[in-house]
Amino acid sequence: MMKKILGVFLMTFLIVVHPISLKAQEQQQEKDITTMSSDDYINLKLPPLSILYENAKNTPSIEFLAKQKQLQEKLLSKEKRGWLQFFSAKAGYAYGKTDNYGSLSDPSTPIFYQYTGVAQHYYNAGANINIPFESLFDLGGKIKRQKIAVESAELQKQEAFNQLKIQISQLYVEILSSISTLKLSAEAVALTQGEYQLAENSFRNGSVEAYTLSEIKKRQVEANTQYEEIRTKLNIAIFQLEILANTPIISK
Repeated sequence: MMKKILGVFLMTFLIVVHPISLKAQEQQQEKDITTMSSDDYINLKLPPLSILYENAKNTPSIEFLAKQKQLQEKLLSKEKRGWLQFFSAKAGYAYGKTDNYGSLSDPSTPIFYQYTGVAQHYYNAGANINIPFESLFDLGGKIKRQKIAVESAELQKQEAFNQLKIQISQLYVEILSSISTLKLSAEAVALTQGEYQLAENSFRNGSVEAYTLSEIKKRQVEANTQYEEIRTKLNIAIFQLEILANTPIISK
């Protein structure tokens, strides 16, 4: 009886606690993404550009162009077999019986019927050659045009990939620059915060006027606003890089 009670208690504990644990993990992951400190950004390590470029080959836009090239290559193989359209062959087979009915009578005997059947096999085979001269003379041209289509598909894919690499490199440099700027902005926030705390204490002691305290507070707000703007810009660049390079950076 005790074992059954413990079993029910354990099942209830897993049913209740396990979803709560998963939810807590999801919330913690979201918190890590949205509330990164300045030190988290400063210590952020970006993957090498070579890895980002390689992963970018698996993005939907590049894969789509790769499939388009494969389609053109299949059509090229079909054009190389185009000479087969000039030939055709046919064959047939049949089996059956021929039936013959007859009747025989004379004045002294009644009429009677006679049936005879003969099994027969029929075979039919043949070949045909039909060569339209226009298609024959254009056979090489079709192959050349299809080769050009394959090359064009490859060039289109390479051009799209090069443009994607340019976007990735621009975001890469922008992120590194923003991290450096964020570091300076975080230092400015810390300085203005310390300056305001000192001024606030001095204001309480009567050694600083309200106008001076207001100006210091204004600088503190401006420093915090600038920090948040840089942080927002940095987050956008990082998420864009994740999408374009098909590589997780913050969204683990």
